[in-house]
Amino acid sequence: MKIIKRSGIEEAFDRSKITAAVTKANESVPIGKRLGKKQIETIGDNVTAIATKRKRALSVEEIQDIVENEIMDLKAFEVARKYITYRYSRQLVRKSNTTDEQIILAQEFAQTNEMFAKFLLSTDENQQRILQKYYLAIENLI
Repeated sequence: MKIIKRSGIEEAFDRSKITAAVTKANESVPIGKRLGKKQIETIGDNVTAIATKRKRALSVEEIQDIVENEIMDLKAFEVARKYITYRYSRQLVRKSNTTDEQIILAQEFAQTNEMFAKFLLSTDENQQRILQKYYLAIENLI
């Protein structure tokens, strides 16, 4: 069985990642509100069974949704809250990183365009020759 990572790459499903994530959420709640080891293993088994029945590769998000539902089905609301909160915080971090990368790319693009504009408007023969060579090199690549 395969999963589709956020990058779009397919990877083998790893049940241990499910139980590890639930265990981390479980350990962050008071002892009286925690799931037992057997319950966590059952969640891993159930997620695996549900994913297998779908007969297609599921996305990471779909797997996480199934995990949330399984935790909720066991009435472990504190554990579910921690799991959901952690998942949301990771989503914000990913979004922040993407935004930073987009800003950097936009700045680089603007700087590159500014450089080409200077070359195009230049009367310096050396700069014009460099630009011509650049365009010829690009044409040969295409």
